[in-house]
Amino acid sequence: MTAGHLLASPALLARQGVPSKPEDLQLLDTVAMSWVDGHSSWVLLGPDGQEFVLRHQPRYVADDLQTLKLAMLAGTGMSFLPDSLSAAEQQAQLLVPVLPGWVPKPGVAHAVFPSRRGQVPAVRSFLDFMGSHMRGEQLVENKS
Repeated sequence: MTAGHLLASPALLARQGVPSKPEDLQLLDTVAMSWVDGHSSWVLLGPDGQEFVLRHQPRYVADDLQTLKLAMLAGTGMSFLPDSLSAAEQQAQLLVPVLPGWVPKPGVAHAVFPSRRGQVPAVRSFLDFMGSHMRGEQLVENKS
């Protein structure tokens, strides 16, 4: 999986300020993936291994990253986006990094499927793609 960054539109940062330390993030509006209780928290890792938990109530929530990107471009709030989804916007400086050097804590991805027997080629292709594009250790655990 490609790396991601905490990003915001220049308009949001001009309106709400550019944070200089993690605690300043509380001053910025956020957008995030949907959560059951309407609250969210992000764990950020700093350049020297520090950890900061940002607890926030997103101004806008959605269930897909493309929708969040559109909200971010409109200046609704900051959020994390993978580089693969935001490279063009970062290149054009429509979205800019917030607190460079601070990144989301790596997560875990699971691919669960009933059996390798009769596996559809699309599933095998997806698993191969994920295995070759995700970083980390023990990416493939064969339980069959």
